[in-house]
Amino acid sequence: MKIADVQFFRFAVPFERPIYAGGRNLKTRQGLILSVTDDQGHIGWGEAAPLAGVNAISVDLCLEELRIARDALKGQTLNWQNFCLSCPAMGLLSENLPPELKELSPVSAFGLESAFVWLGLNAGKWQLPAGRHLEVAVNGLFVPSIDPDAVYKNAENLKIQGFSTLKVKIGRIAAQEEIRQILALDAFFHHQMIFRLDANQSLCVDSYAAYYQALKKIHVEYVEEPLLPELGFFDAARVPWPLALDESMGESIGESIGESRDDFLDRFLDQSSAVSARRKGRVSPALGAIILKPGVLAGVSGMVQAMNRCSRRKIKPVLSSAFNTGIGIAGLAVLAALYGKNTAHGLDTLKYFRNHLFSPDLSFTDGCLRLSEPFFHRRLRFFSDFVESVF
Repeated sequence: MKIADVQFFRFAVPFERPIYAGGRNLKTRQGLILSVTDDQGHIGWGEAAPLAGVNAISVDLCLEELRIARDALKGQTLNWQNFCLSCPAMGLLSENLPPELKELSPVSAFGLESAFVWLGLNAGKWQLPAGRHLEVAVNGLFVPSIDPDAVYKNAENLKIQGFSTLKVKIGRIAAQEEIRQILALDAFFHHQMIFRLDANQSLCVDSYAAYYQALKKIHVEYVEEPLLPELGFFDAARVPWPLALDESMGESIGESIGESRDDFLDRFLDQSSAVSARRKGRVSPALGAIILKPGVLAGVSGMVQAMNRCSRRKIKPVLSSAFNTGIGIAGLAVLAALYGKNTAHGLDTLKYFRNHLFSPDLSFTDGCLRLSEPFFHRRLRFFSDFVESVF
């Protein structure tokens, strides 16, 4: 089986309302969809979509490097007997990995490797776990607001959607008001909700400690990046809550396919173990989770390697959509089902778009994303208002 064609499609999908990310308000989500077709007509889809203000690379640069990779890929034999999710290019080109693939950015690598994963499912070269269906728990999102109507509406919607885990943004409005709303939310869900707090590096040590004192009786699974960037990540470990690594990881781990991705993450995990050992008499570890988004590690293979290493250290790998379309989220859902079974993932972001990119799109019910293998065999119908073919 050989690669017959690689095509690119540029998309721009409007958000329902502007999204604040990377220090700017975004009105549309832009990126690339790519397809890889084999010589038997099977198609695999992937998404390479740098988030403006967050990822260093632009959509134009992604397209430029993927065009170079396309020229190297056409006519290449796909060695499905070597298929391996933790190997660069899924092991399919292990005997002849083009240097152009080794130089891809993490964002582009995720798009291309996701297309290989999808292609394998479509061609029947590998199968989803637990038969032909997968189910991935997802967390809801609650953002405290000074508008009481918005707070009540948000809580009601979360209840209707059946979430059992909620991410709550903190450090946005007055601390006492955020605390009041979180306690009210806990009572609203009869003290059965699991909370994940996300401060996006906005708090000083004393402020963070004050949140703990006020909220220590509710179930907080972990807190993402609580402290200001100029403070050390593990300065927050004096508070008993487990921490989650997100922004601090940046794009420094494995900046291209084929590079070693071990050093940074292993050093960080070793530091976490040392800090945990000093937390005298505390049950929870210093580091409870690592948040993995497309574009941080070198493609799908880099994410799988990181998830395996975290699991061996009993640290939860949590996959998170960077406002990806259904193409990117489907790829993340496969990884979540394989390597992150016992936790909720941050994949419920399609609701922030005003329009769908393609049909049939993904759907979320009862706090879960459910996908069946036939989804990967369907012919996708893209809406021309938001997608254009590029060469």
